[in-house]
Amino acid sequence: MKRIFCLSFSFIVFTLVSKSQPSETGSNDKNIVMFNNYTIQLKLLSDNGYGYDIIYQKKLLVHQDRNPFTLEPGGLKSKEDAVRLAKWQVLRLMPSSKQQFLNNPQIPVEVARQLNIPGY
Repeated sequence: MKRIFCLSFSFIVFTLVSKSQPSETGSNDKNIVMFNNYTIQLKLLSDNGYGYDIIYQKKLLVHQDRNPFTLEPGGLKSKEDAVRLAKWQVLRLMPSSKQQFLNNPQIPVEVARQLNIPGY
């Protein structure tokens, strides 16, 4: 009887501990932001900077994997800056079937100052 109780208790503890560990899909959800019916998917770049994709109705509209102000590789320094800039860009997109794909569009440095993105 003690053996069954110990095995049951061990099984319950093991189950609770394994469910408390973060899962791979849970951590990816932190890199997706919904804004005005657009999906902003953040990407950690190899230079420890951040880029993003902007998706509307399953269609990729913007791919940004460079610094949008200088067009240098490495992206933006923080995730928060990438989200702020992607939201700014979403507000300027017009949803339509004629929307063209933008690959690493350059954005004026004045926008960085307006959005309080440091370094510009």
